[in-house]
Amino acid sequence: MVETLEKAIAAASGNPELRAALAKMEQVPVTLGSRGMAERIRTERDRWGPIVKVTGYTAEE
Repeated sequence: MVETLEKAIAAASGNPELRAALAKMEQVPVTLGSRGMAERIRTERDRWGPIVKVTGYTAEE
């Protein structure tokens, strides 16, 4: 499953229409691979988790 998702993300990030849309927002697609993505999720969770907890926000809202 992870390999399939990695391939789909890599294919999408190479799409010229997506790249153009992201460029308009001054964004650049990055493919991290499964290890890089896991690390990014951990970093973002550690960064934003305490804020989410304090606010009481849930995904259902």
